[in-house]
Amino acid sequence: MGKWFEIARFDHRFEHNLVGATVEYSFLPNGDIEVVNSGYWGNFSGSFKRAKGIAKITDPTCPSKLKVCFFMRFYAEYNIMEIDEDNYSYALVGSNTSDYLWLLSRTPTLPKRLFSFY
Repeated sequence: MGKWFEIARFDHRFEHNLVGATVEYSFLPNGDIEVVNSGYWGNFSGSFKRAKGIAKITDPTCPSKLKVCFFMRFYAEYNIMEIDEDNYSYALVGSNTSDYLWLLSRTPTLPKRLFSFY
């Protein structure tokens, strides 16, 4: 839960040209999760864009798998693939396809050592 900064992503049409992107997750009274994506179009002087969605934990025994809906009743699968279990400072989120992948951080930047592979 809380606010996450988008460090990197696979480009896709609904975030194309978006910079300074963040996502904020918060529990709703009914147990669902509100998802608010936001960012600036083109550059930080561009227009501010915001999209609200709803996420559902489909299996309480596996809370790292969500179904997220931003448009009508079309749900996409989002999976928390890796998370910093010690500090909860970053997360890698993907889906059941290779189309979507996000590296999220609690801070606007991450130390390079966390995502550099040798």
